Amino acid sequence: MPIEKLEEVFGGKVRYAGNCWEWTGTRNQKGYGQIASGGCKGMAHRIAWTLANGPIPDGLCVLHRCDNPPCINPAHLWLGTVADNNLDKKIKGRGRGKCSDMTHCSRGHPYDPENVYTCVSEKRGLLRYCRTCTQMRGRQRRKPHLPQKTHCPQGHAYDEANTYYAKSSPNHRLCRACGRERGRNRHRLISAAQREYSQKVEPRCECYGGIAGNCPIHGRDRD
Repeated sequence: MPIEKLEEVFGGKVRYAGNCWEWTGTRNQKGYGQIASGGCKGMAHRIAWTLANGPIPDGLCVLHRCDNPPCINPAHLWLGTVADNNLDKKIKGRGRGKCSDMTHCSRGHPYDPENVYTCVSEKRGLLRYCRTCTQMRGRQRRKPHLPQKTHCPQGHAYDEANTYYAKSSPNHRLCRACGRERGRNRHRLISAAQREYSQKVEPRCECYGGIAGNCPIHGRDRD
């Protein structure tokens, strides 16, 4: 976009500092220009992009290649998402997160080029990982499993005759002797509960099937 057109829209409040075109009007606390005149209202760098390239798609931000917030030079501006902005900050060392200034991982391994690998997350931007810690976790996963137990907690042997596997988990061994013992215990509990209940219920009459006290033949209340 010609400089004359930019000066016409921005009222001549532009200072040319090298390749940057700095807005000299009102700025916010972060140094980005603000404009509210000439039918335009908003952030100066966003208005400059719109004048040069057209409307800004929804969900995108106008980012600075020069890292100079008041710059409104369209050649220094580009479109990106919030994740792109966070990634750009971390790459250029401008991140302010609590982990951005860490030089070592939680185990004390240095965050140097040989020991760090990175990946990009859409939500969190650039992520750093310790290569040594990753290798340690891999070796831990590859360790041989402990030998299988030969007896259950009750001391019964896990042999072919005494072992069966759960239907819901084919790899889960179960002790047949313990299962039979649990079944006997359940049966004893059910029998005891039934006996206790039968002692509380009034006796029944065999011929009429009713309560014995109300039967005209076997009733206990007969005169």
